[in-house]
Amino acid sequence: MPEIDDFDKAILNRIQSDFPITPRPYRTIGNDVGLSEDEVLDRISRLKADGIIRRIGGNFTPDKLGFVSTLCAAKVPEDKIEQFADVVNRYPGVTHNYRRENKFNIWFTFIAPSTDEIQASLDQIAAETGVTDILNLPATRVFKIRAEFKVSVQRFRVRGSEVSHLLPLASGFLLLAGNREPVIRGLSRAGLSASLQKAAAEGFPTLRFASVFCHLTSVL
Repeated sequence: MPEIDDFDKAILNRIQSDFPITPRPYRTIGNDVGLSEDEVLDRISRLKADGIIRRIGGNFTPDKLGFVSTLCAAKVPEDKIEQFADVVNRYPGVTHNYRRENKFNIWFTFIAPSTDEIQASLDQIAAETGVTDILNLPATRVFKIRAEFKVSVQRFRVRGSEVSHLLPLASGFLLLAGNREPVIRGLSRAGLSASLQKAAAEGFPTLRFASVFCHLTSVL
């Protein structure tokens, strides 16, 4: 596992459930943890490259947007696991993808505007990978558990409608060298600001910005 220090842990605690939506979020984080803006951006870039942070972006409750969600389980031969995972991960509706000790050894969650679209995607995955034994287990009742992992820090504590305009926010911020402002693929700075303002004006209750950890990478 990659080594992380107390500053890394403080940053992870700060951004895990409440990433600051400000013109210079990395400066805001730096002010909270005692680092410069550049140091925060460098550390977040490294944590993402090391696989500790998976994504920084908007988290939504699918049914509040009129979307549907399902849990899928696939029986994948050992020699096809890497290829199958790569194909599945290309779909933007896939939010989690795990390997488990079971005859159905690859499990992933999928969200889309309709069950038909999900099934069409699963058919495409089967055709491309040759893996046809895929269970589609749509959600009938959702029990939402907030996955939040507080990281132990020894040295200091950290201070604590229409949906089309919201969907790009879920794709995640891009970390670009030399960039100090939040950037999302497909949105200009003005577009990002407008989307956030529109979400706030609508009192959108299911949107929060956060850093999503790679659950299988332990940093505790």
